[in-house]
Amino acid sequence: MDAGRATVTWYAPDGTVWPMTDPRQGWFTLPGVKGLGAIPISLKTDDNPRGGTRVRHVRNLARTITWPIQVNGQTHLEWVTRWRNLVEAFTQTDRLGAGVLEIARPDGSIRSISCYYQDGFDSDLPYATDGTAALSLYCESPEFFGSPNVFQQWEYTDPDPIDFLDPFPSVSTTQSFEGGTVIFNPGGMTAWPTWTIHGPATSVTATLLETGESWTIDPALLPGGAETFEAGDVITVGTNPPKVSMVPNLLTVPVPWTGALNWPNAILWGLPPGNNEVSFSFVGADTTTKIRIEFPPLYRTA
Repeated sequence: MDAGRATVTWYAPDGTVWPMTDPRQGWFTLPGVKGLGAIPISLKTDDNPRGGTRVRHVRNLARTITWPIQVNGQTHLEWVTRWRNLVEAFTQTDRLGAGVLEIARPDGSIRSISCYYQDGFDSDLPYATDGTAALSLYCESPEFFGSPNVFQQWEYTDPDPIDFLDPFPSVSTTQSFEGGTVIFNPGGMTAWPTWTIHGPATSVTATLLETGESWTIDPALLPGGAETFEAGDVITVGTNPPKVSMVPNLLTVPVPWTGALNWPNAILWGLPPGNNEVSFSFVGADTTTKIRIEFPPLYRTA
């Protein structure tokens, strides 16, 4: 990959940063990168009695990226040091989890993907001052996520604001919890948001109006039904995978709250590309209540 066309960086899971297209580092990317195109797809089909087949199910598959690099050194020891450092930067995914491969284009767009090292550092050159490796990076989630994340926030306001200092304008709000609002997904695939809700509230419902899919958080659904959602409490709702937690006021340790969803009717919906009309409904909210959505746009290619 030509450094003049894209800048590529490996973010190792230990937090270190490794430029992959800057020859001044002593290593650089070679031609022959593979696996950055469209997501591989699996089709499940049934035979059609009148000939051909019918597609029953379409599923995105994990992808593998091949990333060839060259490592140079003025001396053998310099080469060995660089080689060993790169090996650790990639292979540590076996104990620390996935790293992130980031591709930044000249137009300012940035797309990234989470990867695990599979193989490639198999060179056996005991007296080398240069060597190559064709890294195989396994991506369990094949989507590239864009940057920056999209976020919107809504805060509670009195639905019947009181005029004051008449004839001057009264204080009001442009958005209310009750009713619909539009969330724009700039990506090319369905995005799976994370919701953050600040209490208090007796219950919270979020609905995707196009499909009617919705989910409700109701503390009364928890075992014993004794939990409450007060001012200062914060609920986090993840949609992929489904996960709900609550951090009580003044505490930092989240408490599992997945049981507060209205199962089996709860659907933690995603946001298709483009404009999405959604509706919020809060019971028991006050002026400290607010809700925030955040998600990375997802794309099929780099």
